[in-house]
Parts: sequence; C-alpha cells; structure tokens
Amino acid sequence: MKRASEAALFALIVAALLAFQLRSAFGVGHLLYPAVLEDPAARYSFLPWDIHTGRLLHAGEPPLWNSLSGAGMPLIANLQSSVFTPLKWPYYLFRAPRLLDLFILARLALAAGFVFALARELGRSRSGAVAAGLALGLSGYLMKHQNMVNVSSEMWLPLLMLLALRQRRAPSRAHLIFSALTFGLVLVGGNPEAAAYVIGIDLCFILAMARGREELLRMGSSVFLGPLALGGLIASAQLFPFFEYLGAGWHIHDANLSRMGRLPAGLFGSLVAPWLLGPGGTDPDQLLSAP
Repeated sequence: MKRASEAALFALIVAALLAFQLRSAFGVGHLLYPAVLEDPAARYSFLPWDIHTGRLLHAGEPPLWNSLSGAGMPLIANLQSSVFTPLKWPYYLFRAPRLLDLFILARLALAAGFVFALARELGRSRSGAVAAGLALGLSGYLMKHQNMVNVSSEMWLPLLMLLALRQRRAPSRAHLIFSALTFGLVLVGGNPEAAAYVIGIDLCFILAMARGREELLRMGSSVFLGPLALGGLIASAQLFPFFEYLGAGWHIHDANLSRMGRLPAGLFGSLVAPWLLGPGGTDPDQLLSAP
C-alpha cells in the first residue's frame, strides 16, 4: 500500500474514532470548545478572546487591544490569545461557533497523524504506526486538555521530530523551511511552557540521533538552531509584544498556591501512575483561594 493510501486510511480511522468518542458534544445546544472538562479557561478566557478577535478583524481593525477586560489589556501581546494559530483563522473569517469545535478535532487528528508518519519514517509496521498514532491522538492527556491552549504547541512535536529525521537522512532546503515554519507555530501556540517543553524534547531527540561530534555540530546548527531562529523571526509579530507585556502582565495564579498542601511523599507515585496508586488529591486551601 502506498504511503498516500496509508495516510488516507489512517485519517478515516481517526475521524471515525473521534466522531464516536466526542459524539455527545455535537448534539443540539452543545459545543465542545467552551466545555468545562476540568479547567474553565476555554469558556471564560479563550472563547471571549476569540470572539473579540473575530469582531475586530471583521471591523477592519488589528486585534491589538482587548477593551472588554477591566480598563483594557493587550490582546496580541497576550500570548494565550493565540491569534496567529492558523487553525483558528476559519473561525475568525466566518465566526461560526462549530468551527472552534472543528479546530479541536483538527488538533487531535493532526497530532495522531504526525505520530503515524513519524512511526512509518522510523520503519515501524503499518499496524504499529496506527497504534502509535491512536495512542497519542486519543490519549487521556489530549482528551483532558483538548480545548486548552497548550495543545496548539504540543501537537507539532511529532512533526518537528519527523522533519529532523528527514533532514538528517536527506538534507534539503525544504525540510529546513518546514521546520522553521513548525517552530514558528509552536511559539505562537499560546503557551510558553508548552513551547519550551516541545523545543526541549525535540532537541533531546536530535541529540540522540547524532553520531559523533561532527554530526552533532551539523545537526545542532542546520536541524535545530537554524530552524528555531527562523521560526522565532516568523513568530516575532507576537513574541516581541509578549516579551514587552510580560513584566507588566497579571494572572490569577497566586505563587503562594504552590506552598499550600504539599503532596505527601507517599503519594509521589500518583504523579506517574494515578490509575494504580490513586489520585494525589487537591488541597482544600488551594480550591478556596481561587478567585
């Protein structure tokens, strides 16, 4: 079976499984994007920002300022607004709420597809690649965080690894350009912590592939640093305002929360295997301190 046919068949499998898994969210009166799965940020932060961004763009104004929060606050400089995430652009154009639900499905499907392609590039069997793709695309982590902004950065990690692998085997300008574009998408995904994790894991993958000092230097420059620098330039329209705003920004997460209700040493294993050892639990003081 040709790779294109494999990819098409895998896409059908993913689409069918996602449609079944999330079938209740597409009933009349239900929307997936603002659903409160655990964190209410999508309903009370991301959706209002998306609606306001769409209104500004339709009015012919750049989405620079959010006049609806308090006395006003930056919008593009607020990295979590994720204005430059291309998968959101259809919503900004047509402003149909269901397009944000399709945005969620597209992220899950693409994450699964990138892992499938990476597994095949690594020489794994079709069935193994299908299992790998579904293991990530339908994982508990992505299901739990499906409407959270961090997925807009994390979904690109397997593609970065795939491009790094291809660049090592057959260096080309096209691979470098696609890697730079992908790094740019990671950086404007809306969550700097997630972007840092993606970049760090990609670097570890590249270092693990390198054989010898010469290849390490070549890959470090042409596969990682070069594309990352170009990706930073691509993302600079949002990164520069974000860095300027960072020192004056405000958030609801109190630093004192981390000092409340420390996890007992005996429950540290719950961070790794909660299904086996039970959940670590949440300290009531943390919940009561939320605004």
